[in-house]
Amino acid sequence: MSWPESPRARPPPWGSLRPVRARQARRILRSDALFDLALATVLLLSAWNGLYEALGIPPARPAIFALLAGALLLGFAYLLWVAPDYAVLGRRVAEAAAIANGLGAAVIVLWLASGPTGVRPVGVALMLLLAGALAVFAGLEAKLSSAP
Repeated sequence: MSWPESPRARPPPWGSLRPVRARQARRILRSDALFDLALATVLLLSAWNGLYEALGIPPARPAIFALLAGALLLGFAYLLWVAPDYAVLGRRVAEAAAIANGLGAAVIVLWLASGPTGVRPVGVALMLLLAGALAVFAGLEAKLSSAP
């Protein structure tokens, strides 16, 4: 009868990354997971127009697309949370997250540049902060996915 391997006997996640870099990768991906969880919550509340009015942005019409995006973002947040424990999965998820976050930041900036109606100054500020956070996560995750 053989005993299961102890958790300490497993190879370290992220393969050849030094332990410091592996901890940093875990921190980055899990921070993005929490950020995506918060954003998913806002999207899942899209049927509540009062929230969007308070944020200074127009409500989603039809709300079903925002609800679907929130549901998908919940799944992606889970994947970002568990990915640091697996070397191959972690790199691929970091790469996908870098692409998704970069595209998200670009879409927000282009949307704001188009001069949307119904966006108050507080909404513009929040959307710019969101785009900035997405761009930072995109850069960090791109660096992670290309690490040796």
